[in-house]
Amino acid sequence: MKRLKGTVILLLVLAAVLTPVALVATGALPYRAYVVRTGSMSPTILPASVVLVEADQYEVGQVIAFRRADDRTTHRLVAINDDGTLTTKGDANDTIDPFTVPAADVIGGVIAFVPRLGYLVVYLQNPLALGSLIMCVLSMWYVGSPEQKPEQKPEQKPEQKPEQKPDQKPDQKPDQKPDQKPEQKPEQKPEKKLSKDSRGIAAVRVA
Repeated sequence: MKRLKGTVILLLVLAAVLTPVALVATGALPYRAYVVRTGSMSPTILPASVVLVEADQYEVGQVIAFRRADDRTTHRLVAINDDGTLTTKGDANDTIDPFTVPAADVIGGVIAFVPRLGYLVVYLQNPLALGSLIMCVLSMWYVGSPEQKPEQKPEQKPEQKPEQKPDQKPDQKPDQKPDQKPEQKPEQKPEKKLSKDSRGIAAVRVA
């Protein structure tokens, strides 16, 4: 029962961790998460970092994510031009980008990032890898959990005889004193009867 309870708790924890990630990845929330693959934003944002982008919210000086061809780029917004396009620059680059970004291609501004988390995100994008990770965690928990011992019945003590005093004889009753003798009935004497013989003399006849 305890092992089943622990399994349910572990699954709930995994669901609580993976659900927000799934909502962000599918676009159900107004946020997007992307993995930075190059070092153009070093040392601020290193490769394999995961950036959290708030859709359509950005300002000059903020790091933004935008679409370029078939890829996404994360650079710092340097200026907003009169024609509505944006000028960007990577922190690791000496010059601004040789192109401008249309406002329609801007995904949003970066509000947070986690270094090195991209390795795990890329790994979990494979369904087989996700399943193997869950099975590995469950196996480690199952092996490390203590086995439940069978229920033990309470120990039954043998019946105890009444305590016998040191000076008490084996055939002596508990309420009888050691020096007390058993009751003796008084000795009955034979009854004497008087009878007269033919001469008138009384004779004693023992009954």
